[in-house]
Amino acid sequence: VNASATKQINILLVDDVTAVREGLSTILQLMDDLIIVGEAQNGLEAVRLAEQLKPDVILMDLAMPELDGFEATRRIKAEHPEIGVIAFSIHDDVKTRENACAAGADAFVDKEADTQILISAIREVAERTANIS
Repeated sequence: VNASATKQINILLVDDVTAVREGLSTILQLMDDLIIVGEAQNGLEAVRLAEQLKPDVILMDLAMPELDGFEATRRIKAEHPEIGVIAFSIHDDVKTRENACAAGADAFVDKEADTQILISAIREVAERTANIS
C-alpha cells in the first residue's frame, strides 16, 4: 500500500495521565496514517477540543476528573456523530463496556491490550464513521 493513498486519521488523545498520553502518542505516530492532533487531560477539555479540532477519532479514557469519559463521549456524540470515539480503559468489565456503549462509544479497547489491537480499532472506527455526515 503506498502511503499517499492512505487516508490520514486525525486523533485526539484524552487521558488524565500525562505519561499515558505521551506513550500513546509515541506509539501511534509511528504509523504513517495516524496523526495526533491534540491532547486533553479531562472530559471538559475533550469536549472543547473535539469542537475545535474535529478529529476523526478520539481515544477516550473513561475515569477522569472534572468530566468523565462517559459524559464527555455523550456530549461529543450528540454534537458530532461523525467523530469516532474509542473508550480506552483499564476497567475491562461488562458494566464498563455497556456504559461506554450506552454513552455512544464506537469501540472499546482495554488499556492492557496489545498496541496492534488499538491501532486496528482506530482504523476500523475511522472507516465506519467517515461516511456519517
